[in-house]
Amino acid sequence: MKSITILFLTFFTTSFLYSQNCKSNKQTVPNYPAVNDGFIETVTTVIVPGEYVTVTNILEDDYIFTANHSILGTEYDDYITITDASNATLAQGVSPLTYTFAPEQAGTIRLHVYLDASCTTDDINLTVTMLNNTVAPTTCQMPENPRISYRSDTRIDFYWDPPSVGDSPVSYDWEAVPDGGTQGGGNPSGTVSMTSASATGLTFSTPYTFFIRSNCGANGSSDWYETPPISTNADGPPINDVCSGATLIIEETGKDVNSATAANGTLLNTAGTDVDPENCDSGAEDNARDDVWY
Repeated sequence: MKSITILFLTFFTTSFLYSQNCKSNKQTVPNYPAVNDGFIETVTTVIVPGEYVTVTNILEDDYIFTANHSILGTEYDDYITITDASNATLAQGVSPLTYTFAPEQAGTIRLHVYLDASCTTDDINLTVTMLNNTVAPTTCQMPENPRISYRSDTRIDFYWDPPSVGDSPVSYDWEAVPDGGTQGGGNPSGTVSMTSASATGLTFSTPYTFFIRSNCGANGSSDWYETPPISTNADGPPINDVCSGATLIIEETGKDVNSATAANGTLLNTAGTDVDPENCDSGAEDNARDDVWY
C-alpha cells in the first residue's frame, strides 16, 4: 500500500507541474505581425490545441489575448500560455489573458493554446485574437453582437451592443443593402444615438445585409460591421401580429371543447411579439390569457 501511495503522489505532482507549463514545440500556422492600431486583431482561426503561433512587433504596451472555440453555437474560452522567443514563460491563464510587456520582453513572442490548464488537446480549430490595450482607449471600435427584434415583409428592427473596448460612441450609422450590393449604397439608412434601429420600406422576400458602425466624435468612426444576409417575409403579417392588434378572446365556461367558440388564426408571415406577453395592454393586471398575438 505504501508503494501505491507514493506512486499516486508522484503522478499527482507530475500532473500538477505539467498543468502549469502548457507549452508546445509545434507551429503550423504562419507568424503574425502585430498591427498595434487599437483594434481587435485576428491572429489565426485555424490553430489546433497543442500548438503555438509566433507574434512579432510586440511593443512595451498592455495587451489582451483571447483564444476560444464554438461548439453548436456555444462559445468556450481556452487556455493561453505566453512565452518569449526562447520559450520562457511570461504569463498563462484562461482567455482573455492580459499582460504588460517589459522593454526586454518586447519584440517576438509565442502564444501557446490548449483547451484548459491540464493542457488538453483536440482536433478542432481555435480562434486567437489580440488587442493593444494601451492604444485601444482612443480607438473607435465596431458595434458588437447585432440581433433582430422584429421582421415582416417590409420592415426589420435590429439592435446591437456597444463596443466592449475603446472609446464610447456618440452615435451609430447603419445601412440596409440588398444582398449582393456593397456598403455605401444602403437604402434605407440612418444615424441613431441609441443601439437600435428600424429599417422600413424594404422589399418582400428579399435578403438584406446590414452595415453598422460606431461614431466616436473626435476619435473618428469605426470600420463597418457587416451582418449575414437577413431575408424579409414573403407577405404581410396577420392583423393580430403585434400586441396593438391582438384578437380578443371571450372566456367561456361550462362548455366542452366541441361546443366552445373557435378563434381562427394563422402563423404564416408572423413577425414576433413587440411587448412582454404578460401585459399586452400596458395595464396593471396581466391579460395575456385573454388575447392572441404573435
